[in-house]
Formats: sequence, structure tokens, C-alpha cells
Amino acid sequence: MKKTLTHTEAIEVISPDGSVNIGGSQEWYRTVRQQRSGCGPTAASGVMWYLSKTRPRLAALCAAADNAQSSFLTLMETMFGYVTPGRGGVNTTAIFTHGAERYGADLGVPLQTHTQEISTFRKLRPTLEALREFLLNAIESDLPVAFLNLSSGSLKNLDNWHWVLIIGLDPDSMMATICDQGKFWDIDIGKWLRTSFLGGGMVVVN
Repeated sequence: MKKTLTHTEAIEVISPDGSVNIGGSQEWYRTVRQQRSGCGPTAASGVMWYLSKTRPRLAALCAAADNAQSSFLTLMETMFGYVTPGRGGVNTTAIFTHGAERYGADLGVPLQTHTQEISTFRKLRPTLEALREFLLNAIESDLPVAFLNLSSGSLKNLDNWHWVLIIGLDPDSMMATICDQGKFWDIDIGKWLRTSFLGGGMVVVN
């Protein structure tokens, strides 16, 4: 049975034309550099946005009370200064976690990060059962999962070298619902674990 975030409406972002986006899009950034490398801070913004709207003690993570695209973009611009892409983008979970923790500390809101690394070497990767447990623990705790995919393997519907948010999981089929560029769809996370050439990682913040 598929599990999803409890308050999926809290991840929605309303465009100026009234259309609904699921999370943010790095294309909203104003500069070419940000648009090309901003998937990490965009994913981090989605995490902070959701936490601020679903947990009163974390409300300070996003000052905006509305769900307008302009408010989400303001958060994205701020997060770019914390989860800052280098020459290889945000290509490690450490860049993400350090930035997220520093952001919370600067706001007086201590945050914890929990990471599941997916090694380049398949023999060092977690088992499917361990990955299922990590994802289920997050989703059932109503926490989105920031997912770094360095290579998509045999998946055709997932970009390489890219961060997305996981907002749902079917633990039986291991089909995960992701949101990226304002849309959502399902990917086979089990197949990704088996076939990804470079691996990646997953981060939960609370």
C-alpha cells in the first residue's frame, strides 16, 4: 500500500497564473548559473517549506505564510547561500546537510539531518530492505526525503546528477513518488539501487 506525506497540500506552490506546482523548480531562479546548478538548494527549499508549514516549532524556517511562487523563490534565493553548488553542483549529501544545519542554526531552529549514502560501488550499497526502512521511516514520520541521483542507471524518467524530493513510497513495489520542476511522478527506486552507476544519497531533515 502506497504511503505519502500526511499533508501533501503543504508542498503545493501557486504560480502567478493560478496553476499548482508540486514543490519548486530551479528554472525559477533568475540567473543562468542558478538555473543550471540550483537543484540542490531547490530541493532544500522544498524540505524547509514543508517543515515550516507542518510543524509549528519549525515555522521560522520559512517566514511566508502563503504558498505563492514568489515566496518560494525568496526561500530558494536564501537557500542558495547555504546549500551552495560548487563546480560539480551539490554533488554530495554533506554539502546539503551542512547547509541545512547551518540555516537552521542561523534562525535559532536546531535541525538534525539523517543520511543514507548510496555508494558508487554496488557491493557497498545498502540492501533493498535497508533502503525501504529508511524511506518508510521518513514518509511515515511525515518527512520528505531529499534524493541525490548521480546517475539514473536504467531509469528513463530520472535526470542524472540531480536532486529531487521523494514524497511517497509503495513499500511492496518500491515505486517512489518524486517531485521535481513543479511536477510529480513515480520511479522504481529498487531498479535505481541496482542499476545506478554512481549512486548518490538521501537526506532527511527534522
